[in-house]
Amino acid sequence: MRVPSATGGHQVNPIPVNADPTQIQYRNHIDFDAHGAPGATQVDPAHVSQHGTGGTGRGVMPDGHAPIPAKNRLHPAHPEHTPAELSSGRTRRAGSPRYAAAGAGLMSVGTDLYDHFVDGKDVSVSDIAAHAAGNSGVASLGALANDRVLTPRLGGGLRGAMKGGAIIDAVTSGAFSTWDNASAYREGRETASQATANVLVDTGVGVGAGLAGAAAGAAIGSVIPVAGTAVGAGIGFLAGTAGSYLTRKLADGSGFTDWAKRGLGGALNRFEQPLGRAWDGISSTTQAIGNTASRALGAAGQGLSNAGSAIRGGANRLWNAITPW
Repeated sequence: MRVPSATGGHQVNPIPVNADPTQIQYRNHIDFDAHGAPGATQVDPAHVSQHGTGGTGRGVMPDGHAPIPAKNRLHPAHPEHTPAELSSGRTRRAGSPRYAAAGAGLMSVGTDLYDHFVDGKDVSVSDIAAHAAGNSGVASLGALANDRVLTPRLGGGLRGAMKGGAIIDAVTSGAFSTWDNASAYREGRETASQATANVLVDTGVGVGAGLAGAAAGAAIGSVIPVAGTAVGAGIGFLAGTAGSYLTRKLADGSGFTDWAKRGLGGALNRFEQPLGRAWDGISSTTQAIGNTASRALGAAGQGLSNAGSAIRGGANRLWNAITPW
């Protein structure tokens, strides 16, 4: 028997896996309707007293496998029965990677549209698609790493989720900051010491944003009535995103981020030469990665264009062949 866990990982098993059917005695049950409202307490006579002596039918469920009640939609005769609902047992809650990917993609598209129509920035359709794909991929991988790797190994539950969220947000914030500051350093807009300070501060803010986001998402996802469902996961994701976003806005709006970057950048000035050598290597690496990705996207776009032309030409020839008039 397993029930959904609101904080990730495998579902909660309230009965030890080594429990024998003879150790469990049925008493009664309550049916809930589609809206979650409980009905009256009922007693199923077929399961009341099954701790008989002798035979293979001992235990609350004969041989540990009582027939599925016809009212249960796992029963083949139930009108809502589908084979997909038959669980192999060790299932997971609604996977956060899918919600993270969808949410990040939608937020990316919304941000680009706002920049284009409100701020007047030049954002093309291809830019919007590329940004959405990149953000969705990063968010999905981050959620997957947190659910499958970090949270279980960091103690599980809310504390494990908060630690995992902090690590994921710190890594992604640091990675994006490194990419942006490598470009600024390469173009001569920043010194090596200032670029280093920017990355360190962005990573630190990411830790705080990750903690706030994980706490908000887990708290909301655990207390709302639809926790464990798609709606609950969606609300939890939105709460987590809001917590992370507001933390960053507070750090930026209060001037803390700029103050910390300027102060740390000044303190690191004495290490400009060794930091410069490090940023030379980082800048070369990110530039090579960017060029490779640009060529790959260009080739993919050209391939799609060629395929579209071929399909269009073939369709025209087919149309002309079947409609000679």
